[in-house]
Amino acid sequence: MLADPLDLAGAPSNRDRLHAALSRHGFALVFGLLLLFSLIPIWAVRFHPIADLPAHLAAVSVWHHYNDPRFDFAQYYQLYLGITPYWGYYLLCHLLSFPFGLDGANRVVLSLYVLGLPLGLKVLAGRFGRSPWLSLFAFPLLWNYNFAIGFVPFCLGLALCLFALAAFDAFCDQPTPARGALAAFLGMDARIGAGCIDKTQHRESKAFGVLEQP
Repeated sequence: MLADPLDLAGAPSNRDRLHAALSRHGFALVFGLLLLFSLIPIWAVRFHPIADLPAHLAAVSVWHHYNDPRFDFAQYYQLYLGITPYWGYYLLCHLLSFPFGLDGANRVVLSLYVLGLPLGLKVLAGRFGRSPWLSLFAFPLLWNYNFAIGFVPFCLGLALCLFALAAFDAFCDQPTPARGALAAFLGMDARIGAGCIDKTQHRESKAFGVLEQP
């Protein structure tokens, strides 16, 4: 049976199908590739050229190996586990060092920052009803002065701050105990991750709260 020429004329071509697929999945493809490429510098080099990173890793190593007689850190250091602005980074590295070792744990934590900043901006853009393509601007900002100098806890807090702001705006839009608890938890984590981020987060949160008032 011969096909109707009119049906053939109206059928989408392979090029049309490809264009439609790219329109639907183009952002996910570009975003995923950029995430993958951004992780390469974290895992491809033996030593990261980050100024303060050795000092952070040394502090985590003292904590992680404090009771290990092979290192004998207890003889030279007194362990103080009070809450400090860098505590979030140290805790993550300490816990992840059990399955991955100190070097592997550090790479995982650095990867969380590299993934978190663009993902956080995507979540925040979606919260405001903006295009997810705006989140692509986060990728060139990953490699900034703060990261290069070794302010890794600050960078982690910056990424987490985006999620905290989105959660706070959701709470202002529809206050519920669950949303309030999530916003408070993320905000507290961002504060502990990097103390120098709290003023920025506080000002933005106040602005969101004012904008959400009827």
